[in-house]
Amino acid sequence: MILSGPEDRAFVSCYSTVSAVALEHMDVAAVLQCSHLHIGGYLGACGLHTEALTELVRGCRERGATVSLGTNSAPTDLWLGQDQHLRRLLPYLDLVIVNERELSEITAALGQPPCALRPGLVVVETRGRDGTRIHSSACEPVDVATQAVKAGDFVDATGAGDAFAAGFLSRWLCRDGGSAADAAMWGNACAACVLRRSGACAEPVPAGEVREVYEALARQAGS
Repeated sequence: MILSGPEDRAFVSCYSTVSAVALEHMDVAAVLQCSHLHIGGYLGACGLHTEALTELVRGCRERGATVSLGTNSAPTDLWLGQDQHLRRLLPYLDLVIVNERELSEITAALGQPPCALRPGLVVVETRGRDGTRIHSSACEPVDVATQAVKAGDFVDATGAGDAFAAGFLSRWLCRDGGSAADAAMWGNACAACVLRRSGACAEPVPAGEVREVYEALARQAGS
């Protein structure tokens, strides 16, 4: 159940089925053939906080796949997962997508930033109207601005985070010369378009609309 207002939104969630998801429900052989594996809603899916998942992710990496993870909020406030599983999984990840609170809580639980555990790990922090901040151990954080949605155009924030993640990954995986910052700009454009719609978008946002916002952001970044 989603409670959405002009300043904030809240979710009343039932985690029974989410918590029950386990590796046995997946076609592991098919997963190992993928060129990229994304694990979404990780902290709520406590049935996946196992060494079997760690081994699957390690196997994907050994076969040349990239791996990303979206944490989402921790319903039980276990910010490293069951038995601190995230600590063992992080060394095999290429990319982590979190919001401000999630990154703060995970960093506090680890005692250090996530990218300190694995050189080369990219942490993408979504920051609402402040855009996106990209963290890595190789350089200083990079801020990527988003488009301000006017009060009269804003409808509902539901699904904006998922739209950002989908947009970011679609751009990041293309490897067509784009950087993490460029992927974040595309993700920000996807999220900005979703904010103008009610709910989580029953129909996909037209690509032309996303590109229009992306190009405006690119011009803004270049000015």
